[in-house]
Amino acid sequence: GSQGGRLFLDLREAKGLAYLVWATAMDGVDGGLFCAGLATEPRREKEARLALAESLHHLAANQPSIEELNRARRMLVGQAAMGLQRCAGRAASVAFAERLGLRWGIEPYRQALNKVEPAQVSQVLNDVLEGGTVEIVVVPKVHKG
Repeated sequence: GSQGGRLFLDLREAKGLAYLVWATAMDGVDGGLFCAGLATEPRREKEARLALAESLHHLAANQPSIEELNRARRMLVGQAAMGLQRCAGRAASVAFAERLGLRWGIEPYRQALNKVEPAQVSQVLNDVLEGGTVEIVVVPKVHKG
């Protein structure tokens, strides 16, 4: 996610529930991982947890605007380009693309992202949220001593 993203604006700016808000996805051969989270004060953990879940369900029910989707596309392309700056990133990209029978590199990735429609974003998130694969994890503050 970004500081201009829906989760950040809702949970940090509008509700003041978090110091940090994020959402990320990791590709996998047989699926992948979607992760969303936030950092908040211990006393606000329950409220923040509920608000995060509500925000995710709201996005699943209300597709992103084309402007929001375009911002996400630009961010993802930028992140992918940064990942390709290292040899390990290029090797992983080539291996993953080869395994899936795809072309590798920034331009094929950009083209694939440009085919994604706002309704598809909401549908995939809805499938994830309703698919029974959601785990909520709370990491307590570590006290050094």
